[in-house]
Amino acid sequence: MSKVLILSKTKMQENRVCVGAVDLDNRCSIRLLNCDGHHETIDECPYEILAVWDIVYRRTNRRPAPHLEDVNVLARSRTTHTVKSQELLKLPSYNIKVFNSSLLNVFDEKLNSTERGSLYISNEKGVPEYSTCFWKCDKDLRKNRFSTEQKVKYDYRDNEGRWYHITYVGLENAPEVIRAGSMVRLSLAHWWHPDDTDTENRCYLQLSGVFNIE
Repeated sequence: MSKVLILSKTKMQENRVCVGAVDLDNRCSIRLLNCDGHHETIDECPYEILAVWDIVYRRTNRRPAPHLEDVNVLARSRTTHTVKSQELLKLPSYNIKVFNSSLLNVFDEKLNSTERGSLYISNEKGVPEYSTCFWKCDKDLRKNRFSTEQKVKYDYRDNEGRWYHITYVGLENAPEVIRAGSMVRLSLAHWWHPDDTDTENRCYLQLSGVFNIE
């Protein structure tokens, strides 16, 4: 059994949620699936962000890199402990990647960009061995003016004046502005490509959580 800290809950299709966490005992990032290897529905999922659970799990190797964190939960019980956002500054000691510079440097600088500014990884620059990380953002992120309740995007401008856009997939309400210095959780979506094009498989960058650590 491991002490597990819940780090994120994100929206998926069919009313399901993706739950990201860190195993505090074994110092590794994990993604919590049910005992059958499926994502739970929103109604089934009991986890709260920054809560600590006692969990017995089994690793699963169904998916290729970068999605190597999947585990099947065999038993679980909620502890009384909840951590504060400031404690996320300790994540590097648990082998969780935390980046402090430009957004373009996350995921080992393997991100590509579309002409419209969406960021993704593909085999072109190589695939990292992990699909989630944290980023202490170096600039304000502002909600894109074309965002809707169903789809929220944030805009990021690099030092050369180029704009990039990140889709927000968290379950919590999205703020209008994510202030520089906030701790942001980033994740890579499942491998995907349009059916009607020759575009290569890609994992698009997503914003899956925001924490005020001041």
